Amino acid sequence: REAAILTLGAVSNGCHTGLKEHTHAIISAVLPGLVDQRPMIRCISCWTLTRYSRHVYSNTSEGDGTLLERVTHGIIDRIVKDRNKIVQIAACGSLATLVEEDPVLIKPYIPEIFSALSFGLQHYGKGSLRAVYDSISIIALSSCEIIQRQEYADILLPSLFGKLDTFKASRASAEDPEILPLLDCIGTVGSEAGSSLLPYAQNVFQTCMSLAEGYYYAGDATPVDPEEQVKFIEHTLDTLSGIIQGLGPSIAPLFSSSSLGSLLVKVSVHSSPALRQSAFGLVGDLADACMLELLPFLSPLIEAILECMQPENITGDNIDACNNAVWALGVVAKKCSSQDVAQFAMISLERLLPILTAPVGMLPRSLVENTAVCLGQIGNSTPETIAPHASAFMGGWCAALRGLRDGEEKQDAQEGLCSVINANPLAAKSHFAGICECFATWSHTPKDPLPSQMAHIISGYKSQFESDGQW
Repeated sequence: REAAILTLGAVSNGCHTGLKEHTHAIISAVLPGLVDQRPMIRCISCWTLTRYSRHVYSNTSEGDGTLLERVTHGIIDRIVKDRNKIVQIAACGSLATLVEEDPVLIKPYIPEIFSALSFGLQHYGKGSLRAVYDSISIIALSSCEIIQRQEYADILLPSLFGKLDTFKASRASAEDPEILPLLDCIGTVGSEAGSSLLPYAQNVFQTCMSLAEGYYYAGDATPVDPEEQVKFIEHTLDTLSGIIQGLGPSIAPLFSSSSLGSLLVKVSVHSSPALRQSAFGLVGDLADACMLELLPFLSPLIEAILECMQPENITGDNIDACNNAVWALGVVAKKCSSQDVAQFAMISLERLLPILTAPVGMLPRSLVENTAVCLGQIGNSTPETIAPHASAFMGGWCAALRGLRDGEEKQDAQEGLCSVINANPLAAKSHFAGICECFATWSHTPKDPLPSQMAHIISGYKSQFESDGQW
């Protein structure tokens, strides 16, 4: 029976068309497996049912919500009533898949789903708890609207953040690796929760600061395992990033009253690439949320960012740290005043140029694209500083921008490109074809000012080429 149920789940996608007329019967046949006396039958039934979630939702869209109700309640019952760890883990994963498949149609069941996950947070052991954390994270990422609705958040968040209080109450909390998946979950939920996070923000922020500083300075007093030190600091910084993304400018008072700025300055020059990666990511999030409060620490942070971007450092394990450094530099350039950006614009250009002009495929695409965006944000802030050197980077810049997806970052980059071209149109003239190709990749909205700027630039070049008899 276990093998038969597994087979039905395994063939669900590849044989979707052939099974279509039988799916209702298959789901009805598998549902009793959720209450079978054998744990593995219950476990595999959870998985198989969610493999047919598209059919379940299709029926719901057509007005028949019976299947969705039976499947959802069946899996919720396994989370709440089952005492077998393997079944608990399978049920949590299946519930997350069900929500992820269609966060809209599942909404009527969110209170029950969050109540079940809250139960798991309060009663599960270590192994099953990780499945609860993963399930909560997946649900938060699948629809931020779910976690932002206060009536839903009030069901789940007290138990989630109460779990953090449980760790804090334990004397061994600072050394318990089980706090790390909890912090990851809190960071993910925090990045999506918005104002729902406010009642818990101070507690999480202070806990993360205590853990990060405790591990960073621990080596001064007693020997500490370097790998464990890096792991704990990295997780706490990533959690803080999620909290900052969720709260935005509301994080300013917490940051100002803490020693996070000083800690970031130190961690940004740590020997561990993973720690530098997390530190630079956090710098970018802080710059986006509270640039004014970050300013006192900006000079040494920019110095660390630029050092990470040295050509000899853009290799192997350092690539991800460099990627975050470039991204953070762009956010800082966007949020700072033109006068502040002008102070580091030229040395930034020196670091960015080798990335833009590297042979295709030599560096990760994400690094090249972040470089193109960063240069655009610098160019948008202080075009007159870098425009005299436009001929050196215009070709690589346009090539990188062509591959970017439309969005806020591409808009920033395109606006920066226009600003640099307007500041030195002669230097960019030889790259006219690349500029046109780059402009052509932008899908504008009705009130978007970019198309008029692009049209003005192309019209200007057209006149020049006509005068030269080259049009």
